[in-house]
Amino acid sequence: MKLISTIKTYTSYGFTSTFQTANKIATDPGSFKKLGGIITEVIKAMDYKTGASHLPNLVQNLKGSSELIELWDGAKNVKYWAKPFETIGIDKEKLSLSLDSAIKTLPQKSIRTGKTAEELTKAAFDNSKNVKTQEEFFNSLERSLVESGYSYSQAGKIIENVQIVMKPRPIMEILIKISVTVGNLGANLNILDKWKVIDLAKMAGSVGTKAPVLKYVIAISLGNAISAAYGCAQVLGTLDSSYKIITSQREIFNAKKGESTDGAVKTRNRALWELANAGTDLAITVVNTCVLLNYSYFVALNPPVFIAMAICSKSIGLAKNLIYS
Repeated sequence: MKLISTIKTYTSYGFTSTFQTANKIATDPGSFKKLGGIITEVIKAMDYKTGASHLPNLVQNLKGSSELIELWDGAKNVKYWAKPFETIGIDKEKLSLSLDSAIKTLPQKSIRTGKTAEELTKAAFDNSKNVKTQEEFFNSLERSLVESGYSYSQAGKIIENVQIVMKPRPIMEILIKISVTVGNLGANLNILDKWKVIDLAKMAGSVGTKAPVLKYVIAISLGNAISAAYGCAQVLGTLDSSYKIITSQREIFNAKKGESTDGAVKTRNRALWELANAGTDLAITVVNTCVLLNYSYFVALNPPVFIAMAICSKSIGLAKNLIYS
């Protein structure tokens, strides 16, 4: 009976884990794109080994899905630069300090709660998961204050003196996003041209004569420009991840006895995955560039080498997305 119970437990765990992973992939376009890429590369390997074409309809559909996701990535880039209000962008530390100062403007005798500004800030964030505007966040903060013992009048006075400060974006993040946005824009133009939504050749001819930058892009071809932009993002991503690993490891090493290093450990572990992802993507970009430049050593590489590199890169990216999604 114990053996049967153990088998049932492991079977149940296996089914639950499998469906949770499948759900993550199905609801995350980036993960689905990575999985589709892995499947496509595996089919390429089968084609190379047997000399026959396998599952062409599946490959075509996966490419179509990948193109749709590329367009979705373009929409996300627009959102990034538009900078809509998001609670994830709020500087919690500065909000807590502002809230503490606002509370101190009330007469001390009228305060009937023992909660600190940090605890009230945390409660406000817990109540604002679906918040989309700054006004809604203030309403959430007011509700947290009332639930903590303040009257509506007191909460209103506190809110009047609270300032929300958004966290500044790191310069490296901005540089990476610029490169990704440029590459994604080029890829989207290619996709729309392929779908006959736009005529890229006609656009290049009319616009390129007026914009020196576009003249240069036309000269080196859009495909090469896209590769250069993504390659730049991968180089910057590799450098950024390496820096995060070094600084977080230094923080762990210099921590005093009993001092928590959980935050530094999480930062380091995530940066290691990001480094592996950016590094393998960069390796593929370098090899493909060398092939385009007709460097004999890289041209002589067997197709299975390229396929194996692509599977490795996409697998690391998929694993990173599943762990940190």
